[in-house]
Amino acid sequence: MPILQRAHDALRLRTSPGIFFASAAVAILFVVVTIAFTDAVDQIFSTASTWIMTNLGWFYILGVTTFLLFLVGIALTRYGRVRLGGDDERPEHSNITWFSMLFAAGIGTILMFWAVAEPISHFANPPM
Repeated sequence: MPILQRAHDALRLRTSPGIFFASAAVAILFVVVTIAFTDAVDQIFSTASTWIMTNLGWFYILGVTTFLLFLVGIALTRYGRVRLGGDDERPEHSNITWFSMLFAAGIGTILMFWAVAEPISHFANPPM
C-alpha cells in the first residue's frame, strides 16, 4: 500500500488511494480486454443488448414513465416551490434563462452526436 500512497501523493489526488487505483485498474482492464478481444466482446454485448431489449423493454418504458410522473408530481405539489439556498437568496437566473441554457445544452448535445453519427451512417449504408 505504500506504493499506492506515494503515487497518490505524487499525483496530488484528493481521493482514497485504494479506491482510486482499484477503479482505474478495473477501467483499464476493461478497455484492454475490449480492444484485445473485440469480436468476442462485440458478441457478448450484442447478445446482452438483444436480450435486454426483448425481455426488459417494458421495464425501461415503465421506469421512464414513472420517473416523469414523479417529477411532474413534485413540480405540481408544494415541494415544487422549495428553494435551494438560503431563505433570503434570490435565484441567480430567471426561468427563461434556465430554459435557454437547458435548450442550448440539449441542442448542442444533439448536434455533437449527429456531427459524428450521420456521416458514419452514410458511410456504412450509402443512400441510393
